[in-house]
Amino acid sequence: MLRSAMLFGLGALVFHQLARLPGGYWLGAELALLPVLLFVLRWPGAAALLLGFAWSHVYALATLPATLANDDQVMRVVATGRVVSLPELSRNPTRFVFQAETIETTAEGSDRPLVGSWPLRLSWRDPPRIRTGDVWRLPLRLRRAHGFATPGAWDYEGWLYWQGIRYTGYVSADGEPQRLATARCCALTRLRGGLSAALDAAPISAFARGVIRAVTVGDQSGLSSDAKALFRTTGTSHLMAISGLHIGLIGGLYRYAIDAAWAA
Repeated sequence: MLRSAMLFGLGALVFHQLARLPGGYWLGAELALLPVLLFVLRWPGAAALLLGFAWSHVYALATLPATLANDDQVMRVVATGRVVSLPELSRNPTRFVFQAETIETTAEGSDRPLVGSWPLRLSWRDPPRIRTGDVWRLPLRLRRAHGFATPGAWDYEGWLYWQGIRYTGYVSADGEPQRLATARCCALTRLRGGLSAALDAAPISAFARGVIRAVTVGDQSGLSSDAKALFRTTGTSHLMAISGLHIGLIGGLYRYAIDAAWAA
C-alpha cells in the first residue's frame, strides 16, 4: 500500500511538471489504459502511477477557470455579479474579487450577454462603499492575468489561478456603476468584514490595528509595507498567515469555555 501511495504521488508530481494542460481527450486515453495495466498486464505500480497522473488531470480540468473570447487584448465589458471577498479598503485603488455572472461584450459581434461564472480580481479608484455580497453592474476593462517568470519570485499568475481567477481589471469610466442589491450571501466573509470595521474604529495605532485584524480575521490589508517588511525580516510572517489565527481561535474558545464555567 505504501509503495502504491508513493507511486500515486509521483504520478501527480509528474503531471504538475507539464508545461501545458493536456486536453480532455488525453484523459480518456489515460482512463482506458488503467484497466489494461491493472487487469491485463498486472502492473499495479504502473497503474498507481497513472492513476495519480489522471487524478491530477481530472482536478485540473474541473477547476479550470472559464475563458472569454479575444482575451489576448484588453476587453471593454459590462459585468453583473457579486462582491465575494473582503475589499482591501486601506489601499487606493481598492481591490476585491468580483464573481461575474453575466458579461456584456461585443467581442463576438453579438449584443447577447454571456452567462456563466467568472471570478475577477478588480481595482476601483475612489469607490463608494463596497460590501461583501452586494450585487453590482460595473463597466470594466479586463485583461488576462499574467505574472513575471523570474526564478524565485512570487508566482502572481499561479496564485490567481489557484483561486480560479483568469482575468484582472479595473472599474472604468466608460459607464455608471450601479448597485443592484444589498448583501444576501457570504455570511462568514461579511462577519469578518464587520469585525474589521469594528477594529478600524478602535482607539489604537494603525500598526496595532493592522496586526490584530491579520491575526483575528485573516485580513492583511491593514498591514503597511513597512510592517510586512518588519515581519519578513524577523521571520514572523507566518504568524500573520496561519499560526496567529489558530492561536487566536483557540484562545477565544478557551475564554468562552472559562466564562461559561465561571458563570455556572
